[in-house]
Amino acid sequence: MMYFDLSDLKDIPLDRTHLVIVVSNLLNNAIEAAAQAAPPEVHVRMKKTEGELVISVRNRVRQNVEIPEGQLPRSTKREPGHGMGLANVCAVLEAHNAEYTLSCRDNWFRFTCAFPTNGI
Repeated sequence: MMYFDLSDLKDIPLDRTHLVIVVSNLLNNAIEAAAQAAPPEVHVRMKKTEGELVISVRNRVRQNVEIPEGQLPRSTKREPGHGMGLANVCAVLEAHNAEYTLSCRDNWFRFTCAFPTNGI
């Protein structure tokens, strides 16, 4: 199951390419992890306020994931050709001075990031 909660994203502080990089990589990771959980479930929320654009992806996981020092790992895969997605997300976050938080408890993993809108 996938659930979306999207507000009016007109005038968001990201260009289309950066939005696709963030959302597609987070969704890909969430879908892969949720596919191994019972029941598989992914929630996506994007909300723009006066001060920020918040993107949150929450998914079930088979078992809780350790998050050392609350930091996003640069890669979760060790095979060749994998692991660039999270590095690309990190690059977009850094380019926009965005903040993020990670949590995982009760077999739910959540990634939330906030991009400043600078009054847009």
